[in-house]
Amino acid sequence: MSRSIYDMIKEKAEEFDVEDYREFDVEGRCSYTDRFIIMTASSSQRIKSLAEKMIYECKHSGVPALSIEGLDDGEWCLLDFGEVIVNIMLAEKREFFRLEQIWEQMD
Repeated sequence: MSRSIYDMIKEKAEEFDVEDYREFDVEGRCSYTDRFIIMTASSSQRIKSLAEKMIYECKHSGVPALSIEGLDDGEWCLLDFGEVIVNIMLAEKREFFRLEQIWEQMD
């Protein structure tokens, strides 16, 4: 993965004051990505705005999103950039799905 794309994702998350930013290095343990990132945003509008900013920045850095899910609903957005998958969620969705547990069990 281009280090600049990873840095940009983290930088945009900080700009939008996300909560509980977590990343999991899954290289070699997952066949479809190397890094899995989960973060919580405080509102649907923040999820949409942050996701759109990440999509724009990555595309203009030469790494367009391969898949975008949930952007219209704004409760949970998944951005697949190939070597990194980003999940931006409302707190209640994150608590419900508990994605961290999947990756923590693999450690």
